[in-house]
Amino acid sequence: MKWSQLDTTEWGRYAPFLDTLLLPVFRLRFEEKQPKLEEAAGIGAVADLLEKTLTGRVLLLPPIPYSGASPKVFRPYVESVLSQLGGSLFHHLILLVPEDLAEEWGEFQSPDSIKLLVAGVTVYRLVSDQDIQTEAERLQARIIRLWQTG
Repeated sequence: MKWSQLDTTEWGRYAPFLDTLLLPVFRLRFEEKQPKLEEAAGIGAVADLLEKTLTGRVLLLPPIPYSGASPKVFRPYVESVLSQLGGSLFHHLILLVPEDLAEEWGEFQSPDSIKLLVAGVTVYRLVSDQDIQTEAERLQARIIRLWQTG
């Protein structure tokens, strides 16, 4: 289910089955007034495919774009968001970020009541639909392993 398509009148019907939040994060970049959309498009496409293939358990949240600040400056904001989501009664939280950002940030402290997976997306390799499919399948396997461990 996608946050953007959430119907509050029907939420009660779906809520018991949704146990995983999927939160995409990407950089906003411009070069000479030209937007660089590869990272946003790649993470968005992988997130959409994951939501589609894992329908019934996953709620795809709106992405968090950022610009200007270094990843180290932006990290406390993401930690604050994770902390807030930790109290949501969901069981799992998947933070979908560019692979280099995942490496630079390292691990996050998982909120007490939720299992956290920081999933790095190899954005620079996503040039075709097949590449996106392959990346989504790789991350889907990691998510399923997370579900299987509790």
